[in-house]
Amino acid sequence: MTTTHVIDELIAKQVDSGLSSSKVEAEQKLTANLVERELDRRVAKGRRDIKEGHFTPVNEQTTDEFASRLAKKIIPQK
Repeated sequence: MTTTHVIDELIAKQVDSGLSSSKVEAEQKLTANLVERELDRRVAKGRRDIKEGHFTPVNEQTTDEFASRLAKKIIPQK
């Protein structure tokens, strides 16, 4: 069974059970849930990194370095 088939079945079950009023609504809910899960994973990883000391302190020097690197990426060089 392909991933697409599994997703189609999940969407159909959402609509058939009345949890969603249409396929579009079911897709939107599924997408929102997946995005929320990914954000939760990233926040949890960030928290673990901080607890383990894997972070860069924010100060004038690190902010200037970040701004300089960002400028090189977004401002075309001549």
